[in-house]
Amino acid sequence: MKKFLWAILFLTPLAANAEESALDQLKQSPSAICKDHAQPGQCKVAVQATMLAVYNITSLDAGCESSSDEVKAKMNNELKAQCAAAKEISDYLKSQNR
Repeated sequence: MKKFLWAILFLTPLAANAEESALDQLKQSPSAICKDHAQPGQCKVAVQATMLAVYNITSLDAGCESSSDEVKAKMNNELKAQCAAAKEISDYLKSQNR
């Protein structure tokens, strides 16, 4: 489903409708993806949850990556594990666009 979401978001030309912003297209993507789904309400919830999860993971990864070595050295094992997991997921998501 993530591949499908990313495909919809990035294959839809942003210039297709000059009056429609990227934000507007992103807001409409759950409805577009779930248009023909048997349970569109549940589908939209799942798509929105996936979008939020991707945002949260990539934000955590960016925060971890931008931390100084001094800050990284002070991280406890739980935070280090969260950073490692976020990096692994972000790397996986990036590899899906190739």
